[in-house]
Amino acid sequence: LLTRAGYNWFSVDYRLGGLSRYGESLADIRAAVSFVRCRARELGIDGDRLVLLGEDSGAHLAALLASERPRGVIGTVLVGGLYNVTPAPGIATDANAAVLVVHGSADSEVPVAEAERYCTAIVHAGGRCRFLNVEGASHRSENWWPSQWAYKRELVAWLASIAPVPPEPFRPYTTTTLVKDIVFSQSP
Repeated sequence: LLTRAGYNWFSVDYRLGGLSRYGESLADIRAAVSFVRCRARELGIDGDRLVLLGEDSGAHLAALLASERPRGVIGTVLVGGLYNVTPAPGIATDANAAVLVVHGSADSEVPVAEAERYCTAIVHAGGRCRFLNVEGASHRSENWWPSQWAYKRELVAWLASIAPVPPEPFRPYTTTTLVKDIVFSQSP
């Protein structure tokens, strides 16, 4: 999806440990963003135009990191996130980056109202947040039906509004040991 739309992206893994060790997970994501920024030229990207994207607990971690206002992060996409979690600190709603909250209306793990309240709080604090309700969708987007995948087009359009695709054509990232040239293609 993101590659086909012209965006480079990085999948970040982080230590798991639940709420009692979320700080370690957040440190891993913070380090990954720093690594990408430091290697931006080598990776062929603009390190000052990064967007965080997370799902479920990854969305919570992305929101926490975005609230720290890290250099280079201009937006955050939260898919089926957690917005009212303790003992983790509250997610700041005064982020200076744009936020897209994507949430399923049939989410039985995190009520849709929590996601809506989070987005509204960002707007009331002077930030930019768009809430995208995916009708009938459950908590985890990998379980969403193809009829619910319209959010993908809207996500790409939102990305283009805050970070237009560079005019250069897509180039695979190549090293002596790795070629990243996987383009999403829907089968008929």
